[in-house]
Amino acid sequence: MPIKINQYKDANLDAETSLALKSVIETLEKQSEHVKDVTVMSNFSIDNISSLKFGRQITQGLVVCVKPSYTLSVEDMSWFHPNIGAGRSLYGLTRPMAKSQLESVNFENDMCSVGEFLTTTPDEFGSDEIGHHLVVDSAPNMSSMYSSWLEKGMTAGAIQTEWKNKGQQQSVDMRQASVAGVVSGNPTYSDTTNDILSDMVHLHFTNNVVKQKEGELLMKSSALGGYRHYELTSKTRRFYPATLGTSSKYYAWSAMKAKNVDRIESTCSWNDEIPFNTQVMTPPSLKGAEIRKMEDNYQMTGLTSLVMRFNHFSGDSSVVDKMAAADVLYLTPVEKVDTISAPIDSSHEVFKNLMANLVTIQKNCPEFQLLNPKFVQGNRLSLPLEVYKQIV
Repeated sequence: MPIKINQYKDANLDAETSLALKSVIETLEKQSEHVKDVTVMSNFSIDNISSLKFGRQITQGLVVCVKPSYTLSVEDMSWFHPNIGAGRSLYGLTRPMAKSQLESVNFENDMCSVGEFLTTTPDEFGSDEIGHHLVVDSAPNMSSMYSSWLEKGMTAGAIQTEWKNKGQQQSVDMRQASVAGVVSGNPTYSDTTNDILSDMVHLHFTNNVVKQKEGELLMKSSALGGYRHYELTSKTRRFYPATLGTSSKYYAWSAMKAKNVDRIESTCSWNDEIPFNTQVMTPPSLKGAEIRKMEDNYQMTGLTSLVMRFNHFSGDSSVVDKMAAADVLYLTPVEKVDTISAPIDSSHEVFKNLMANLVTIQKNCPEFQLLNPKFVQGNRLSLPLEVYKQIV
């Protein structure tokens, strides 16, 4: 029996994203008798960074409703996101924060951030009042528990029980503990975007989706675009998109205006020495008029926009060597670096291309010699930009 698909009515998926959704449905149809329905949200998109990290395609922007008897395997990673417990908490601040305070926050997982954001509201005289807020957007590192569920082939019911007993509250507590050194008190808003919820009959696996709570929603626009605080007016809708989705294409340093580059350099920081950050450089998949359509479709009324002042991110060390060499070059601020690093690994794209074109490269760049210690740092190559450009 075909699975019921509740798809966002203005979905305009490109070819790659359409194939990703088709693959998800095909996986679920193998146990269709245990699947009630799938809700495809406006932010349905491919999570490129998680896909690189785990070596298989992972999507976001779904609610998958199954019976407790559904058996999960590694194939279900396409819709059951590995960052189980991901969510965000919003705190009010009495004064602006220093950038260094945010940089002191440690993350235990990838794709995390903590930032100060500003809201502007007019007072009765028409003057602007500026509010300062902290948002921690993170996921606990539940990789051991998550992997064991899939490797053991546990049922959805058994997974939900273990998650409820051992992980659900821990993920919320982790977010609060991670910012205890920079903010006090309890959050004014908190949600979990990747969760397993029960309605006593079925289980709802949310993936970058928020269950309605108290008629409000904090939606992430993008790393640079901040957040949108909405009032929810629908009396019947249970689930809402947690983000505007993520584009499959990155921003390029070389294509940015000087003011955009300056903003990133002055307001953003990340945990590693890599000269770029994929969270910062990923645009939303919904833009312009599509956002207004989404607001109307989900019956959301905009209350305030949270504009980034400072934002600190987890780094990309776990995925940078898995990225295509062309993407690394595309993301790298080439005006600010002289070399690009790559592993000395015979199976890696950069190393293979370097060896295949070594004669030509050394002819074009006679100062480059592969065995020169100047170009080798430990177990990594430190390639001059003009060399790297010839192998992508």
